[in-house]
Amino acid sequence: MSSSDKDFRFMATSDLMNDLQKESIKLDDDSERRIVKGVLKLLEDTNGEVQNQAVKCLGPLVCKVKEPQIEIICDTLCSNCTNMSKDAEQLRDISSSGLKTVIASLATTNSGATNNISKKIMQRLLAAIQQGTTTTNTTNTKKTNNALDLANGGQSQLEILDIISDMLSRFGANLSSFHPQLKQILLSHLNSNRSAVRKRVTTSLSYLLETCDLQLFNEILTNLLNELQHKPTSASMNKKSASAEANATIKTYVQALTSICRLASQRLSEHMHEIVRITLSFIENTPSNTNNDDQQYDDELIEYCLQALETYLKRCPKETNEFVPKIVNICIVYLKYDPNFNYDDDDNTMSDDQSDDDDADDDKDQDSYSDDDDLSWKVRHSAAKCIEAVVVTQHDISQTNYYRKIVPVLIERFLERENTVKADVFHCFITILQQTKTTYAHQQLQQQQYHSTICSSIHDDEDSMDTDHLTTKNSYVSPLAEYVPSIVRSLAKIMKDKDTKNREGSLVVLTNLVQVQHNILIDHIDTILPNTLYSLSISDKTKKTQGSNIEGKSTQTISKSLHSNLKITALAFLYALLQTHDNSTRFHKHIKSMLPLIISHANDSFYKIASEALLVLQESVKIIRPKSTITIQNEFKPFVEQIYECTQKRLKQKDFDQEVKERAITCFAYVIVYLGDLLSSDQLQSCWPILIELLRNEITRLPTVRALTNIIESPLHLDLQTILIETVPILSSYLRQNHRTLKMNTLSCLRSMIKLYSKHFNKTMLKTILIELPLLINENDLLLAQYALKLTTSICKINNNQINIDKEQIHPILNKVLELIQSPLLQGTALDAVIEFLCALVPQSISYEELVKLLIKPIYSQQKSTTISTTATNTSDHHQQQQLVVHRQAFYSIAKSFASLTVANLKESNYFIKKFQDDLHDSKCSDSIKILALLCLGETGKINLDFKN
Repeated sequence: MSSSDKDFRFMATSDLMNDLQKESIKLDDDSERRIVKGVLKLLEDTNGEVQNQAVKCLGPLVCKVKEPQIEIICDTLCSNCTNMSKDAEQLRDISSSGLKTVIASLATTNSGATNNISKKIMQRLLAAIQQGTTTTNTTNTKKTNNALDLANGGQSQLEILDIISDMLSRFGANLSSFHPQLKQILLSHLNSNRSAVRKRVTTSLSYLLETCDLQLFNEILTNLLNELQHKPTSASMNKKSASAEANATIKTYVQALTSICRLASQRLSEHMHEIVRITLSFIENTPSNTNNDDQQYDDELIEYCLQALETYLKRCPKETNEFVPKIVNICIVYLKYDPNFNYDDDDNTMSDDQSDDDDADDDKDQDSYSDDDDLSWKVRHSAAKCIEAVVVTQHDISQTNYYRKIVPVLIERFLERENTVKADVFHCFITILQQTKTTYAHQQLQQQQYHSTICSSIHDDEDSMDTDHLTTKNSYVSPLAEYVPSIVRSLAKIMKDKDTKNREGSLVVLTNLVQVQHNILIDHIDTILPNTLYSLSISDKTKKTQGSNIEGKSTQTISKSLHSNLKITALAFLYALLQTHDNSTRFHKHIKSMLPLIISHANDSFYKIASEALLVLQESVKIIRPKSTITIQNEFKPFVEQIYECTQKRLKQKDFDQEVKERAITCFAYVIVYLGDLLSSDQLQSCWPILIELLRNEITRLPTVRALTNIIESPLHLDLQTILIETVPILSSYLRQNHRTLKMNTLSCLRSMIKLYSKHFNKTMLKTILIELPLLINENDLLLAQYALKLTTSICKINNNQINIDKEQIHPILNKVLELIQSPLLQGTALDAVIEFLCALVPQSISYEELVKLLIKPIYSQQKSTTISTTATNTSDHHQQQQLVVHRQAFYSIAKSFASLTVANLKESNYFIKKFQDDLHDSKCSDSIKILALLCLGETGKINLDFKN
């Protein structure tokens, strides 16, 4: 590090830093001294890169050396930071960065040395500030200038304030002894004439109030509030009497309160009423509709006050709740505040058939407007964010009056001229849509529960309940429904805006809108769909034309990226639109213009566009032919082959994205399921080798299994004999894989095959499946066991005239079921699957008598006990549980299984019914046998009414 070559010094410092980061490195005292001395010397290096590397090295260094060396590092850095010599400017800057690095590293270590060193650093920093203030005070005659001394000192003092802020944020609680001193210094500099100083003081003050004691907190807060109360109480002032200095002070104090609320909101509860009242007093005199030349508004002050209100609403929603009506009214006014621009009053009532030329002229008028001095957009931006804070904190806003106040104004502001503000308006409206969706879903659930309760009551007592009660509660309609026409009118124009960001924002709004309520845009398809397709119809030439105004390849890349994002958003909206609207005939008139674009984008080289387009194509198939019984229109038939070729082309490609693969497989399945009978025999037969190849691929096997299930369950009942013979062995092998989702989907697929195409199965194919099933039936995964049992049941129900199933293949599964039935976890749908399987075994695979004996064998294998002692009746439940042969739940499982088998085989059940009755009266039978007998008889009577009699 002492080499004369700068490259050697740089590499040596870099190697040192890498070594210090290793846990195995341990330094002795002499090594610590030499390394610390060398690194500190490099801070004065003439090469900037070496200096920066030395600063980075300080972080791991302070974690390796002992406290004395850390003190040396901190003292040196503090001395450099407080060196006011003009020649030491570069050293001050690099030392400030080094001190911040050291502080960040010390904060990660929890030791006594850290606390001591942090106090020493703070002491040095405060001494430097006080010394600077004292020195300048002796040269000034006015005491009122004391607050400006630090600010006029230069950049070094700003760095010191930054470090103080950093220290308070990391070690605030440990520096409690300095809090009173910090209070005096920070408050004195809060009125500085330099905004940079005020900003840093505000940050430091908020960190101080986060950790200081309650008394000091109240003192500082009272000081801030008292200062604000003595200032002018409005952001609107006469030009002649306007005071920039007074407004600057107000802004500083408002920002200070905002920053304090972000970090110490829990402490502001007692003062929040007064804080909000004072903040509102500066902006409650809202702009009037009449122009007044003598009246002006401090846009920056309004912006800061609205930002403060947003913070108060988010951090202290309970304390600010009483001010929400007033805040909403003020924000609505300032959301429209645009004194330098006249909006056309008829913008929101513009007819849909207005010519494109008029729209273009309006766009030119807006684009030509430019005023760098206009800051009113910041006011509108803050107002939109504040309204969003109201929406977020008022969780039931769709059920309040705020909804009818806010929503129309936001819709009106969709035509905002400033893109930044327009994006905020969109985001705020999307937040409202998401809350409306939640409320609507909750109301729908309540309505379903209400109707199910009424129907149940009517079923129980038809005479005592009038069916008119079913219609007394109207279907819940989203409160947004009445605003849909105005939303569509406002967004229709934006969807053809020159700015792609605006079009993208409008599509995101529509995507969230259609997810609120089913069929919400059903009456506006003819307006929305063409405008959406406009964003997809932009060609490469259009991109180049728009990007040709600015030179350079980077501009064309950005333009292409913007258009890609727009297309992805448009495709996502189209998918949501098609998925949430049931009446497919509304889309038929747009199929000719929509499908060519979708197919083109499905072949796009960008994977994300292709992926989204395949989703839309998948839904488009259902639009063309929602049901197999519906005859497809002749004008749509040419698209069938185009869709088929598009998806098949995607499937044959070897080097495309995983997401595109999965969606192409799903889309291909939809084509076969809905349009398979419209494909030629050769086209259909060419599908199977592709699917089999994808099924064998480890990456694509899961989506292919799902696709195959959909194809098998297709109402078209296609000829699948060829594919069944090849796929059954592959699917059976997947039942051995350690992939739960794959096994479940495979079991569902095989079950669908058995149910719908059992005539194509032979004994060998069934054996291939049955041999894999016993390992899946256990209590460790009851859902998987349930799927396996349902598949086995379907196999057992195959007509014996078709296939003669060997009993030896069924017995291993039966043994597993008999073990499972004793599990304490077996209940619900898993138990239903067990019962259904047992009923399917009789009489094809096993007799009723033999199966019942196997069921009750675990209980009856116990020797009958002698006379039960009288003390046994006094034993605890825990002791009685230990005497039972199996778990209590097993008794219920066996009893339910016996009841279902008995009801299905009543002629053969007399022996066991008589046996259970006798066992109940036999004093020599154990408690387990009596419990089982009683439950079996009870469950049988519960199912079969004749048995009760």
